[in-house]
Amino acid sequence: MDGKFLSDRSQVVRVGSCKSNVITLQFGVPQGSVLGPQRFLEYAEDVCPLLQRLQYHLFADDMQGLKHGLPTDVPQIASTLADCVTDVIAWCAAKRLQLNADKTEVMWFGSAANLNKIPLANRSIRIGTVHVQPVTVVRDHGVMIDAELSMLVHVSRTAQTCFHHLRRLRSIRRQLGRDVTARLVSAFVLSMLDYLNAVLLAGLPASTLAPFQRVLHAAARLVLNHRPRDHVSAALRELH
Repeated sequence: MDGKFLSDRSQVVRVGSCKSNVITLQFGVPQGSVLGPQRFLEYAEDVCPLLQRLQYHLFADDMQGLKHGLPTDVPQIASTLADCVTDVIAWCAAKRLQLNADKTEVMWFGSAANLNKIPLANRSIRIGTVHVQPVTVVRDHGVMIDAELSMLVHVSRTAQTCFHHLRRLRSIRRQLGRDVTARLVSAFVLSMLDYLNAVLLAGLPASTLAPFQRVLHAAARLVLNHRPRDHVSAALRELH
């Protein structure tokens, strides 16, 4: 079954009304298949020894390497990261893969004081002929992580998305009724607030989480069809 699944396939590219010729594929799995991620992991799992100098995480075709130290250790850390990336590039070439430097990101984590101690010359990582400059925010599986781990960017952007959904639902609130509105709010809004809540947001100050509280208030008013300035405490209790 695996042999048939991995071979004797073809592909074609369609753009609008134009279609390319059919090309026979010697290897590969269909995009979106159930077995595709598992087969890719089996194909790529031997990259792990190359990352032993780091703490690392692998998720499908996404590789993340971590290394910690003092601000004075930054040159050595940068050199280790660059060496690992060089090894991964060679591994990719042997596997008929290509590391995309444009999608490679480097971030230095720490307090604002410690981050300021890192010399500008040591902050970038070289990948082949490309110097990857550090970023201050990265998206990791739907979560926006900032360099100081304050989660301010994640909370702010998630709240903006939630309010966007609430505005769209408000425009059709009369047609939906309370029960359907509550289900849609739970699906489109509350699910975003709950995503990795206990892992990432526990212990954060109330000022950081204030946008989420405003989202909950707006959601309760929408479900119960209250006006924007109505008190919301009783509504929150009623909706649990």
